[in-house]
Amino acid sequence: SNKLKDLIEIKDVNRFLIGSILPDGVTTNYGSKSNSHYKRILDNGKKTFDLNRFRREFRDEILSDDLYLGYYLHLVQDLVNRIMVYDDYNWEPKVPGKVEKLHNDYALLNPYLVEKYKVVKNLELPKSFENEEINKIHLFKAEDLINELKYHFEPYDKGEIFFFTKLMVDEYIERCVDSCIKELERFKN
Repeated sequence: SNKLKDLIEIKDVNRFLIGSILPDGVTTNYGSKSNSHYKRILDNGKKTFDLNRFRREFRDEILSDDLYLGYYLHLVQDLVNRIMVYDDYNWEPKVPGKVEKLHNDYALLNPYLVEKYKVVKNLELPKSFENEEINKIHLFKAEDLINELKYHFEPYDKGEIFFFTKLMVDEYIERCVDSCIKELERFKN
């Protein structure tokens, strides 16, 4: 999203970037499940994200408010991730310990991403965020997410890359940028 912000028309970069991390800003208390990613299961058993439903619910907002555009493009980026990691690189998450190792890869890659893609950590929660329509999806703890985001900028060197390499992250970002631009053109048309 940080790279996209320079390639598409964005009026409010902060709102766009907040929206782009918001789907991951959920808490699931008391065993409840959030569907912040609009997950659905296809007939073949594969998981995907229901972009059509998000578009139906927030069509006007996606076109007029960068918070919703960022959220929508996060969903597109997660679809790219699923295709790349599961289909192209044959990821098998059910092996014990693999998911934790993948998350460690992400932590190890954060300094690389911050430097190469000029990611900034000084995002601000939009005023009256609790009144945003997007909270009907889930009562987001956006302030907690912004505070947690700061930890991703701290040095981290525990372990070695297990699966998701710098080359893969660069490929992923390029694929995301291309897919998001194409999806945005389709959506506007």
